[in-house]
Amino acid sequence: MRRWIVVLMSAAVVAGCASGPRRPGAINHVVLFKLKDPARAGALIADCDRRVRTIPGVRSYCCGRPFETGREMVDSGFDVGVFISFDTGKAYRAYLSNPEHQALVREWDPGLEWVRIHDIGDETP
Repeated sequence: MRRWIVVLMSAAVVAGCASGPRRPGAINHVVLFKLKDPARAGALIADCDRRVRTIPGVRSYCCGRPFETGREMVDSGFDVGVFISFDTGKAYRAYLSNPEHQALVREWDPGLEWVRIHDIGDETP
């Protein structure tokens, strides 16, 4: 019995290592927000968590505050960052016109000092 457990665990480790890291999606949408009132960062994160992750076509999603590394090259001059990935341009365009996304933009826009949006296409098969 122990021998089978060792064999199965070894196979799982080899399979996991062979597959490597999983790519998020073909289209990756990165949004950085600087708020007029940085104390509202938690509310924006909660609103994104509630609305964005439920939009059809979103493959992966995360939202949070800057991660402090102490590295000078890392820009942490924003209050909230959002990462969303999609498998297709059609899914990305549907997200942009989705009523939840539109409402989120409309409601938070007045409280923004600035927003930076970066869309990254991953053409790797």
